[in-house]
Formats: sequence, structure tokens, C-alpha cells
Amino acid sequence: MGLSLNKSTKHLAPPPRLTISDWADEYCFLPDNNAEPGRWRTSRAPYQKGIMDAICDRRIQKITIMTSAQVGKTSMLNNAIGYYIHQCPKSIIIMHPTLKDAKDWSTFKLAPMVANTPVLKDKVAKPRARDKTNTTLRKEYPGGYLMILGSNSTSELRGRSAPIILCDEVDAYEITSEGDPINLLWKRANTFRDKKLVLTSTPTVKDISRIDQSWEASDKRRYMVPCPHCKKNQWLKWANVKWDKDANGKHLSETAYYACEHCNQKIHHKHKAKMIAQGVWEPECAFTGPRSAKASQGKHAGFHLNELISPWRSWQEVVEDFLEKKAQNDLQVFFNAAMGEPWEELGEKVDGNNIYLRREYYGPDLPEQAVVLTAGVDVQDDRLECEIVAWGPGEESWSMDYVILRGDPSQELLWSKLTSVLSRTFKHPAGNMLPIAGTAIDTGGHYTQEVYRYCRQHPYKTFAIKGSSTQGGPLVSRPSKRNLGKVNLFAINTVTAKDTFYSRLNLAVPGSGYCHFPIKEIYNVEYFHQLTVEKRVLRYKQGRPFHTYVKPSGERNEVLDCRVYALAALYIVNPNMAPLDRKTKKKHMVPSSKGYVGDTNIKL
Repeated sequence: MGLSLNKSTKHLAPPPRLTISDWADEYCFLPDNNAEPGRWRTSRAPYQKGIMDAICDRRIQKITIMTSAQVGKTSMLNNAIGYYIHQCPKSIIIMHPTLKDAKDWSTFKLAPMVANTPVLKDKVAKPRARDKTNTTLRKEYPGGYLMILGSNSTSELRGRSAPIILCDEVDAYEITSEGDPINLLWKRANTFRDKKLVLTSTPTVKDISRIDQSWEASDKRRYMVPCPHCKKNQWLKWANVKWDKDANGKHLSETAYYACEHCNQKIHHKHKAKMIAQGVWEPECAFTGPRSAKASQGKHAGFHLNELISPWRSWQEVVEDFLEKKAQNDLQVFFNAAMGEPWEELGEKVDGNNIYLRREYYGPDLPEQAVVLTAGVDVQDDRLECEIVAWGPGEESWSMDYVILRGDPSQELLWSKLTSVLSRTFKHPAGNMLPIAGTAIDTGGHYTQEVYRYCRQHPYKTFAIKGSSTQGGPLVSRPSKRNLGKVNLFAINTVTAKDTFYSRLNLAVPGSGYCHFPIKEIYNVEYFHQLTVEKRVLRYKQGRPFHTYVKPSGERNEVLDCRVYALAALYIVNPNMAPLDRKTKKKHMVPSSKGYVGDTNIKL
């Protein structure tokens, strides 16, 4: 965009600063593969204006866009990128769920828009094999560059920074070994005063949906439209969509209408265009800080949209989609993708408060029924957590102690502390001093090599484990040495293990499978909250149902992990669970029928 001549002063003056929606209306052209090719028109979907202009608002640092499909989200992001390439040159990093998604977006969404928008075509050249500055995943232009990533390719971030961070479909991101990809990306903007973070996605499941968590932390803006009858504003909700049935109970989707929440009169699809043209964004949580641009830096704007507001979807089509998903018993897809709302799982969950209230007085010595001890260790970045569990016939269990060892897992000192804990013995009423027969240590964190090394140093009492989610598999699979540590690595089926453990927590009468917990300071409310924080839910992959366990975002579950690992250690040790005889006063553990137990008789 060139300089304009100010006739009154006869001097060259800079062009007026445009907003993103102004820029789109002035310069953007949609490619032929778009539903409405040609010049961009914000007036076609007026709700897009408020979202796009928030992205370039200097008072706003973070923007959350939780939407359904069919509302033009991709086009809004493309316009923001076009604006920061042409009107206000800045470097941009955009992340998609996978590297394939990133390449597809660059090829089928970004490239056609650039090719059809003259002011962008002149600045961004076509990718060339020998041109490392302009590839499918990297675009350079005067004043900056555009870097395109998948959340599974965060290693490409090293040495890169940008003030504009765009994260698309964040609910499909996975936590990698390097950490949360959004946090990693946002750190790349730390040095910029004008940094901006934009998160977009259709939501998934309540409590674990990234976009829903971010939306709840925002000012929560809704697009309010006036009723054509009573003129009162409201945002369009699925609960107010109605339709008729015939005498045989057949759904008549063609009769779909919207019932005004104020006057209850019918609002038909033909009214929608005028309604959205008169709509306004209103926040549920008003910003109360200073009004100057500098003072209010950091404001978090959140936007929510569903298909009912979309000019590209009739209410009849939305109803038909609902009826189809209901018939397929797949309403989660409808509420996520059409309503832009997180799905609230009813999943199976154990009440931790009830378990806390039935704690017992026992210890530090072992109960008479206990015959073997195992431990489970969870490795965190700044500590090790360990639970010691006693087991009796029928796998009745007694939690004996829970230990948190603070320190750096990369240092030998912390592992020496663990050795001291695992060297403890417990007195049995029969007179025996029982050691911990086996300990399972998770290798899935950031300190895999340290766990391998420790297990090599203690080969008969410690077992390296990794989680597996194979449906219907055994709780513990046979070990494999196909790993960098060349140690016996056991795969633990976490779904089977948690199914087993949670079903036992619900037992009300002591005996086989029953779980005992002591009245002890470490076994407090927080312990039982972590122990029961996860719930069992049904998921679908490629159309096939499977069960898994989920926990609310941000919650801790180290206690549950340690308990599951202790159970896994029991299955690896596989002891003879016959009761100890008070008269024999044996000095060692009861021998195992498979030779996995004892001080020197482990065969792995």
C-alpha cells in the first residue's frame, strides 16, 4: 500500500491504519475453491468483524475463539495473516495439530488466497525447491516471515521467535516430550511488547478441552441478535430450536424455527440475515481495568459461535444434522462441531470423599493378612513420588506409606534417597521382617535414561515400565529389551489396571480386592482427590468405540499413577499369596511359584 498525498499540506502522508476487517474488504479475494469466490465481504457474516478486529486491537493480548464448523474461522485467520503481511508487517507463527495438517492448510487454504489477492501475491513468492526462504512451511516477506508448524513438530521452533502466535484447532494438540506445544510457542513471543496469542478450536470434552478452559478464562463474548418481533437481544441457543412432527411421530425438519426466549414467537431462517446484520458482541465478564491502550495490555477476549448464526447453514440443515447424529448415538460430534460446545461426560467416577471417610487405624507394622509388599514410583521434573502397598490373599491391599522425595531426577542424590526408601522392611505379626519385593518405575517422563540406569543398578527389585492403552490386553505384558537402556521394559495396560483398581475401590466389605487406607497425615483429602481424579469415558477412533481414562485439565494424578504402578509390580513379582505361618518365623519372603520373588531368586 503506497503513500497518499495530503492536499492541504502538499506533503506525502502515510495511509490510514486499517483494521483486519477493513483490510479484508479492501484487498482480500477468495479463491475459486471457496463456497463464495471473489472479493471478500465482511457484510456476508457480520459477526466476523468483531473477531478479526480484536486480533489487531492493541488493548488485547490474547484471543480465544471457540466455534462450531461453518462459521468462517479459517478465513478469519487467513485475513489476519494477510493483514500482518501487507498492512502491518510482523513475523507470524501458526501451529496446526499435525505436520500434515500444516502442509494441507498451506497448500489448499493459504496458497490459493495469496495467489488470488494481488497485494499478497506481490510480497509472497511461490515456493521453489532451491529457495529455502520460501517453502510450503515457511514464507518470507518484507518485514517478517510466516512459519507453519504442526504441534508434533515443535523442534522446528529452536531459534525462532515472532510477536504473532496463531494456534488452530488446539483441542487436537498432544503434549510432547518437550512439553505443552502452546506454552512452548507462546514463549517465542516473550520479548515482543506487541505480542499476540490467538487460540481457535471446536471444543471436545468438558474439563479436558483446551479451548473451553481458555474460553472460561476470557471475557466470554456472545453475538447478540435482536428478535424481529420484540426487538430484544439474545444469543442463539440449541435449546430454543423447535420443529414439528407428523401424526406418526416423524420429524419434520423443514418446519424448524427459533423460539424467541423473550416473546416466544417463531423466528424463521428468512429472518436470520437481518438479525445478524444488527448483531453486537457483548461480554459476559466485563473488563474492569484502565481504559488506556497501554494500561489495558493483556486483556483476554473470548468469542463463541455456533452454526445457528452461520449464513451458510439453515436451521433445517442443523436439525437434520442433529437427528442424524442422534440416530448414530453420536451426539458428542453434534454438540462439538455444530454447537461449538464441550461435551459433558457422564463417565464412571469413584467418589474420593467416601474413601477418605473409611480410613482405618493400622501400622506401622503389617496387618496379619499381608504377605508381600510392592511399590510404585512416579517421576516428575522436581521430585519422585512413591507409594508402598502391602498385599494379601485375593489381592486385598493395605497402603503403608506415601513418600515424596524432592530433588533433581538427573542427579544421583535423589535416586540414593529412593534406594533408602525401597530398602525399608516392615514387621509382620508372624515375626518376619518383610522387604519390598518389587518396585515399578515409570519411564514415560523426561528422565527415561535415569530410570533405565537405576533399574540396571537394581535388577532384581526394580522394574522399568511404560504405559499402554491396548484395549482388552493383560494388565502387564511380558518384558522386552528393545529399548535404549537394554533393560527389561514391561508394558502396563493402564486401562485394565485402572479398571481393576477403581472397581476395587468401590468394594464395601474387607476381603478379596478390598483397599485399606490408614489414618495418617499423608493420606489426606488431597491424596484421595488425586486417587479418584480420573473417570472412565467412551471414545471413538475410526468409528470404533474404546474406553479410556481422562482427568480435568490442570489436575494432578501422581497418587493414582503410583498406586497403579504398585499393582503392576505385584503382577510382575507374581508371588505365592499363601498366609504367613506364625510358627515358622521365616526370615525371607514366601517363595514364588514362578521364581520372581525373594532376595536372590528373580528370573526375568
